[in-house]
Amino acid sequence: MTTAATANSMQPAAASPQVSTLTAVPAGTAEAVIHGFEALGAIIAEYARAKGFAIESDGDLRDRLLHLFTEVGELAEALRCGNPPSPNIPAFSHAEEEMADIAMLLCLIMQATGARIGAALMAKLEACATARAFRHGKRW
Repeated sequence: MTTAATANSMQPAAASPQVSTLTAVPAGTAEAVIHGFEALGAIIAEYARAKGFAIESDGDLRDRLLHLFTEVGELAEALRCGNPPSPNIPAFSHAEEEMADIAMLLCLIMQATGARIGAALMAKLEACATARAFRHGKRW
């Protein structure tokens, strides 16, 4: 994906009175997402152990949560500055790199706390698809 395409895809959609056409999660999707998050979480936890970022105490968890907020700020800054190429992985935009950092931290926290994020995401998507109005009825 090019930087321009990435930057353009980050633009907010125009407000419209649309109604979601998604009424259910496609068959087989939930299992793939759940397995994917579990596998990714295990890989990231192993990387974190090898690099000294493992969550082994409440203090470590607090530090990773604070790090998560730092990465969200870096994502905002990347987008504010026009989303240039990543300084560390030039094939990707700076925003993509920061999103990867955020995803890695979320997976690490998921592993440490036993959270079932893949299953929770699919349950939330299903709930939103069947019970929520477009943009929850809000204009933002």
